[in-house]
Amino acid sequence: MSGASAIHQYLHQPDHALTCYQHAAELLHQTGERYYEGRCLAALGDTYHDTGRTAPARAAWQQALNILTDLDHPEADPVRTKLHQCEAVSSRFIT
Repeated sequence: MSGASAIHQYLHQPDHALTCYQHAAELLHQTGERYYEGRCLAALGDTYHDTGRTAPARAAWQQALNILTDLDHPEADPVRTKLHQCEAVSSRFIT
């Protein structure tokens, strides 16, 4: 799922990593692998965030949070924290 994405991140090729995560998330969605789809979307959000793209990061994290919360999985908590931190930073620049 995310092996290729992780390799691209390690090699400092975030655009390739984003493409891999996006394709993986689509495939996982199509096959009904909700837990892995959630994890993949969380990693996609992390990669967007690492490259300074906060809006798509928040969107990916929100999708991941929705899935992981529906599954009542504890991995929802760190994703929720990232979203709250991102929103807190954004609100400082809006006011």
